[in-house]
Amino acid sequence: FGDKWNEAVLPFQVLLLYGLLRCFFADPFGSTGRFGLSVIYGMVVLILSFFGISFGIKYGIVGAAIAILFVVGFSHLFALVVVSKSPSKLFRGILGALPYVGVSAVAAILASLLRKVLLMAGISNGVILAASSIMMVFLIYFIFLKKDLNKAIGMVLSKEGI
Repeated sequence: FGDKWNEAVLPFQVLLLYGLLRCFFADPFGSTGRFGLSVIYGMVVLILSFFGISFGIKYGIVGAAIAILFVVGFSHLFALVVVSKSPSKLFRGILGALPYVGVSAVAAILASLLRKVLLMAGISNGVILAASSIMMVFLIYFIFLKKDLNKAIGMVLSKEGI
């Protein structure tokens, strides 16, 4: 894609943190069948995001990305507390997700380090994106699905097949 996109890497990395967390906690109101509240919640978050971006943009594009991370992230945590009707229930759910978040964070850090090493070696951004994405996916799958992967590999290598 060229060097003109280098400025966009850091803001996207910041926004990926929110995307990572959002994967573990889908629509809190929709999960309880309260879809009307989900729409209202979305509108409130949209308005809060406008103000967050207006404030964050004073610090550049990274500031705007951090503002979105905070506004949307904290509003989502608030919604989870409201839906769970118990902060302790929410806390137990978050604790259960921590290993997944931790592994994903480690994978993201490793991908970022790999990107820097490959950039110093003069490798193009396209190759770097492909290599870091593949590394993240395989690391996550390897850690959490190792038993299933071993079983699948065994089935493929066996004479009986699937």
